[in-house]
Amino acid sequence: MLIKTIKHEFLATYRRFGILYIGVILLAILATITLRNRVDFAGPIIALLAVGIIVCVVFLYYNIVATYEKMLFSTQGYLEFTLPVSTSDLLLSKIIVNVFWAVCSFLIFFACGYFFLYALLSTEVFTQVYTEIGSAFNIAMQNIGYSSFRLAAEFLVSIVLFNVSVAFCCAIVHTKYIKSAKKVVAVVVYLVLTFLVDMLRSGIPTVFKMSEFATSRYFQLPFNILITVALFAITYYFLRYELEIE
Repeated sequence: MLIKTIKHEFLATYRRFGILYIGVILLAILATITLRNRVDFAGPIIALLAVGIIVCVVFLYYNIVATYEKMLFSTQGYLEFTLPVSTSDLLLSKIIVNVFWAVCSFLIFFACGYFFLYALLSTEVFTQVYTEIGSAFNIAMQNIGYSSFRLAAEFLVSIVLFNVSVAFCCAIVHTKYIKSAKKVVAVVVYLVLTFLVDMLRSGIPTVFKMSEFATSRYFQLPFNILITVALFAITYYFLRYELEIE
């Protein structure tokens, strides 16, 4: 059933993201061509590309929030919770699809930066700069004890944590404990939750006198995973046993 719910979530969002991605890619290619050929109207195209990237970022965050907001604050919530789908499958499908679009957005932004850098520099200089950036990145990762795999894991876990945090805030305000101003309370809960998690993330290494190297290498990723799992479990409990949809 999880596969079916993932398919449903994907079909509900792919057109909106697809149009944005196609537009940004076309603008990136057009900007590259105009810059390489020193065309007069390259400036407006670059401006449109920048706007397109900003719109993608804003829409990505909006879509993540809207996913859980609609699940609990709209008619869609009534329908979803009457389907023969487990609560965990319903929640996981939304998280997985949102993480997929976040990864796609990152790859699109990386490609745009690659094209833009290629357009500004000659082929020889571009190759040299690209090599130097890669070397500097690898050295920086080695200095903090990171690998490409670990960096990717940090990115994915942070996206999942954001999703679960939003889902948690939406779920907790639909329990018997919150009677009014649910959306306002959800925002407040998210701000408080973010503050507490950040305080723990920075406070625990301080208490145990961990070095910056040890914190980045041994603490941050396990801590984020632990918080993500805990919030997912609490959100599941609220959705499964405490949910009250008016």
